[in-house]
Amino acid sequence: MARQVTQFLIAAAMLGTASSTLRAQGLEMKNSGGNPAAFEVELSQVGGKGPSLQSVAIGTLRCDKRDAIVGVQIKQGPVLDYIRPVCAEVTCDKGACGWVADDAYDGDEYAGNPDGGTAVFMECPPGLVVAGFEGVAANRNAFVGGLRVACGKVASMQKRKDGRAVFALAPAAPVWAERIDAAGDPVEAEPDPKAVTRGTQVTEYCKGWAATGLSVAVAPMVNVGVDQSKLMQSFKDMINPNSYSQTMPWDMMKVDKGANVIQAFSMFCAKGP
Repeated sequence: MARQVTQFLIAAAMLGTASSTLRAQGLEMKNSGGNPAAFEVELSQVGGKGPSLQSVAIGTLRCDKRDAIVGVQIKQGPVLDYIRPVCAEVTCDKGACGWVADDAYDGDEYAGNPDGGTAVFMECPPGLVVAGFEGVAANRNAFVGGLRVACGKVASMQKRKDGRAVFALAPAAPVWAERIDAAGDPVEAEPDPKAVTRGTQVTEYCKGWAATGLSVAVAPMVNVGVDQSKLMQSFKDMINPNSYSQTMPWDMMKVDKGANVIQAFSMFCAKGP
């Protein structure tokens, strides 16, 4: 009977869920499409796998087409609650390219729950732009548990025919952006291991050209609770031929659809002009 109860709960908890791998692309989030453009390549994905609710939004977060992604803002709880790019205009003069820290601005687009978790800021040093990431999945690889971004030095800037700027990277080792909180203090790169089940770690870098977009899928975290006393009485009623009061177990499943969080993440990089 215990085995039957366990199998029943697993099946009930998965109703309305998707078990296949979820790609962090395909729909629109605000004004940005979710698929990489012809001039982009997509890096490997973290999260979005295993039993989980279907995403409620999928898309790509971008900066203005004239500017570069120079950092990322997140809000971190047991999983990644929220993400937003930090942008800046890059200028090149006599072979040297860079941007001014005072000119950095928050991107127009964000994903997830802006009221959740602890704010974490990751910004590249001036002269460097976002060019990779390291992410760790949580809850059996269903969600993104933690994230940090890598920065690469800009070697040159090219303008595409559509006016979008793409940035060639110098052949130098990437630099990890410092993770700080609102007070400027360092923040751990991963969530509390007691709060989530750690999943796969993904480390990816752009090859030759900098990041052009942050591809994300958003879904609510789901907590499934069961009233154990009623559940046991229900099973007793079901196997008692003299009982006329039979409450089905699924009537007692308590499904709490919480705030939206980041379910999957990947990054787009330019292929070149």
